[in-house]
Amino acid sequence: MAATGPMGFIGLGIMGYPMAQNLINGGGELVVWNRSTEKSLDLSDKNPGKVTVAESPREVIERCDITFSMLSTPQAVEATYFGSGDKSALEGVSKGKRIVDCSTLTQEASQASADAVAERGGLFLEAPVSGSKVPAETGNLIFLCGGDKSTFDIVRIPVPLGLPT
Repeated sequence: MAATGPMGFIGLGIMGYPMAQNLINGGGELVVWNRSTEKSLDLSDKNPGKVTVAESPREVIERCDITFSMLSTPQAVEATYFGSGDKSALEGVSKGKRIVDCSTLTQEASQASADAVAERGGLFLEAPVSGSKVPAETGNLIFLCGGDKSTFDIVRIPVPLGLPT
């Protein structure tokens, strides 16, 4: 099942920025958020009409059926998903929203995120990547997906990012 409308992307760091760019290069439109707004604005400026900069993680998820997140540390995931009060990512999750977390986390942290998304009616796919900046730029990341098979089938990692496993 493809996303209807734009996809979301949270986290435009060393890995996230090129991943988001590859989604755009593959014909996608994105709603993005990053802790430092400059990176979101830069992506938008380089891709006129293809990127909407959101004011919060919540807004990204509310506006998109599928949202990818690529955050740098477990602390960044905690702050983005569970923090920020009513602007947190989890506040945007409702029935049927799909979250694909590409961050590298501990099993406990990933399970906490998955449980919180499920409690709100959303679907969660743990999808950390194998690769670094160059594979992210060239769309050659390997996604190590964990979660419910039906969720994997619904989300399907877009080809411009890499290969799902």
